[in-house]
Amino acid sequence: QIRAQKTTPQWTSSMASTVLRAIVVLCAPVQLLALVDVQKCVNVSSSLTIAHRGASGYLPEHTLPAYRLAAQLGAHYIEPDLVMTMDGEIIARHDLLLDDTTDISSRAEFADRQWTMSQDGVDVTGFYAFNFTLAEIKTLRCKQRVADRDPSFDGALQVVTLGEIIDAVRAYKAELGITVGIYMEPKKASVHATVGLDIIARMVETLSSKGMDLADEAAAGCDPAIGISNVIVQSFSLDDLVRLDTQYNTRVPLIYLLGHHWNDVNLQETRQHAHGLGPSKSIFDPTERALSAERLAAAHRNDLAVHPWDFAIEEDSMDASFHGDGDAELQYYKCELGVDGVFANFPDKSVHACSSSVAESAGDSGGDSDDPTCDKRDLEVAVGILGGLLLLLLVYVAYTVYRYVTGYRYFPQDDDEEDDDGDTRPLGLGSFIPMT
Repeated sequence: QIRAQKTTPQWTSSMASTVLRAIVVLCAPVQLLALVDVQKCVNVSSSLTIAHRGASGYLPEHTLPAYRLAAQLGAHYIEPDLVMTMDGEIIARHDLLLDDTTDISSRAEFADRQWTMSQDGVDVTGFYAFNFTLAEIKTLRCKQRVADRDPSFDGALQVVTLGEIIDAVRAYKAELGITVGIYMEPKKASVHATVGLDIIARMVETLSSKGMDLADEAAAGCDPAIGISNVIVQSFSLDDLVRLDTQYNTRVPLIYLLGHHWNDVNLQETRQHAHGLGPSKSIFDPTERALSAERLAAAHRNDLAVHPWDFAIEEDSMDASFHGDGDAELQYYKCELGVDGVFANFPDKSVHACSSSVAESAGDSGGDSDDPTCDKRDLEVAVGILGGLLLLLLVYVAYTVYRYVTGYRYFPQDDDEEDDDGDTRPLGLGSFIPMT
């Protein structure tokens, strides 16, 4: 006959401390996994293709067809630049000005909207997006920026909003089975602020309204299974990235954009708030390859991915040493130097840049040098190990809490047998006594 006797648990500070330590240990693998996940989406074994303003080499930049074509051509990310309208909506344009990419200059009804303001110490005159409502901008039609590119779609496509881009990306997955991330840049927050607009706050609000809260890694962050983050935010302003990191507790990759001066960046300071760098490709001078390799290695030593910009096929867009060969330029940066991603105006050129390289061949034959799914095998091993640790720790914590809290002791007992002092006498299998 088995009888359970309840004893009063002696809950002490040492017991509470032990359980607290167990919980902290239990959470540590989760935190580690989160860090691994974010970094997996910006610093991977294969070089990412970031469609610069969409497939802007083929179609007018920052239009829905340009983004869709980029996804179909195999880009990992589409890259919208973001500016604001007078009524607080976010649209996709590279410049605060609408002049170079829309037909606004030919629209007589807007002729009086030209405005001059100082940007980076220079007075710039033109049609600023924040002097127009979204409804007015929707009447404009987009055009190809670069004169040598196909102009046949000029006048046919609308300016799009950030909300429309998010809806389009979701449609790619539902309709085409294509997953692509949004690698966005809020433009010139300080200039927007001079006219009373907060583009950072509005971007965060817009994403949240679409179920992509930047503080929610599952909703907006990195999907390590495919090596793509739903959202990446880039900026030339480290202050803007610090704000996103601290004020909004952002759980998505942040990329610090650089101009042409490598020595201006403090890598250790940048790593406090960012996961990578987006430098001008000129920083990695193809005529000084040893120096370029050391700069890339320095970034990697600080756990910073490197995504240089931007790559096209026009001869005036590349270093003279490539003699107008855009394929050779991409092969140098992606296959020889080994950057982690590139901003490409012709995404298909980037996707296939290393198809004939030794590294690509090794990857196709079972190696892991160029795995487009972000080295899933390594990730699966890591997840398996962490999962096992989590399970063991969960069992340990549950067992420890049970022992400390329940205080149950089990005694096999014969009703007819008592000790000399009248207490029950344990028999047979013994007893389970909580540790104190």
